[in-house]
Amino acid sequence: MESASHIKNTFKHALIFGGAGLIGKVIGFIMLPIYAYHLRAEGYGVIGMIDTVLSLLTLLIGYGITGAMNRFYFETYDTQKRKRIVSTTIILMFFVVLIVCSPVLLLSKQVAWLAFGNKEWGNYIILAVVAFMGTMTSKTAENYILIKQQSFILSLISLIRLVFQLSLNIYFIVVLQMGVLGYLYASIIDAVLYTLFMHTNALLRVGFSFEKNIARNVLAFSLPLLPGYVAMFIRSNLDRIILRTYLGLTTVGIFEMLFKFATLLSFFVVQPFSKIWQVKRFEVCDLEDGPSILSRVFTYHLAIMFFIGLLFSLEIPVILKLLTPKEFWLSGFIIYFAVISRVFNGAYYHFFFGLLYAKKTWKISVIQWVTAIGSLIITYPMILLFNLYGAVVASMLCGILQCVLGYFMARSYYVIPFAWGALCRMAIMMTGLYWVAKDFSITKLPAAGWLDLYVAPIIRQILVFLSLDQVKNGKLLNYLVDGLPHLIDGIILACYSCSFIFGLVFLKIIPPDVVKSLFSIKILRKPMKIFPQMANKT
Repeated sequence: MESASHIKNTFKHALIFGGAGLIGKVIGFIMLPIYAYHLRAEGYGVIGMIDTVLSLLTLLIGYGITGAMNRFYFETYDTQKRKRIVSTTIILMFFVVLIVCSPVLLLSKQVAWLAFGNKEWGNYIILAVVAFMGTMTSKTAENYILIKQQSFILSLISLIRLVFQLSLNIYFIVVLQMGVLGYLYASIIDAVLYTLFMHTNALLRVGFSFEKNIARNVLAFSLPLLPGYVAMFIRSNLDRIILRTYLGLTTVGIFEMLFKFATLLSFFVVQPFSKIWQVKRFEVCDLEDGPSILSRVFTYHLAIMFFIGLLFSLEIPVILKLLTPKEFWLSGFIIYFAVISRVFNGAYYHFFFGLLYAKKTWKISVIQWVTAIGSLIITYPMILLFNLYGAVVASMLCGILQCVLGYFMARSYYVIPFAWGALCRMAIMMTGLYWVAKDFSITKLPAAGWLDLYVAPIIRQILVFLSLDQVKNGKLLNYLVDGLPHLIDGIILACYSCSFIFGLVFLKIIPPDVVKSLFSIKILRKPMKIFPQMANKT
């Protein structure tokens, strides 16, 4: 397969995964008020503590076994050995999950006391852990579909599962009024059926076999990653602890709200891409032009992250004004730094590849621990000096530190010729475009008066005609009319963000005909047709 085809396939699969994830996010947002009404605050609190327990179990298991499957699968071209690798890894994951979860099942009452302050809720822990076991054991079997690069099939299965989950939740939580227990019963049914389906699909195709040498190699690859997961857990919660201690829960809430939106960059761009790229890069890395493919894919991926990052940086203040009370209204470079911190997290995924390639996974844990210690050294004084602003900047600096460590520790094992000139030009262009528009608001322009005099009355009449003035004593109508300037701001800034794409052409990072293809009808039918052109002309 030509390098252009590898690049095309990578972004095609990422686009499919991203579309499926977007549908799930929209449905989850629609169902949020329904769940909130039936579960209430206490129910959400219980689920939150359950998630904390499960996150600790996830930390102990990690995802190193799945990564090991990818590495060893593409290390050989022997079809039978590949089948043994998949089967062995699936069985190994099952036993690892069982070993890690068994103590929690046996000590469920004690864990419930630690989580809820009530031993009688031990059955909640048991139900949650059983559902968790089903979910985690399905990961390696699910990964086999990724290895075969059947992204459409996996996305279709994910959407079917989403509908099934939604139906179960509505039945148990809304119809039967079972609250948290209904949520847990629905989770168990979904997880068990999903893992049975995934295991049946994989094992029927690869057979049932277990090879000790393969299992030993997989553990040697994955176990050194566990200390790194611990460091990541500490690092991801450190800023919140310091903020709560010195600035209170209100500041923590504002911080959480900001990063809830900034992290959407990861959800829409990084996660769909990494889902396929974690497999694909092992397929192409040993090709003659493998390093060049990895470099170009990173350039294109970073270009997408910068574009979406610019869009989010400009739109988040508008969204906060539309959806949240005034205490959450943030603007300026604090938004930009929060988004950029997520861009660096996505970039790090490319920089440490050489360590995975050379199976030096213990060094990835070293990176995480050094970054965690650096986070403590940076975050504590930054918060004391600059409060919330300092916490956000510290998050960005820690992301930079992680990337630097990953790059220098991995390049001796696998050299990727990154296009540093193009990367720097993109970063400067994104920063400049944001700086120009960060304070834009139509209310500051002469057009604001025209908006109040002519447009707002028309909108108000339309809403009155639709009887929306009767909702909540007219509060909804006033909210929609008052939010009109923010909505227009959002539309203008979204259009302005597209200037980044034309900047890529001006900087000769993307050829002009690629951008022309983006705005053609044909690109809607074959969205990935542009990437062979990008690969050949860059």
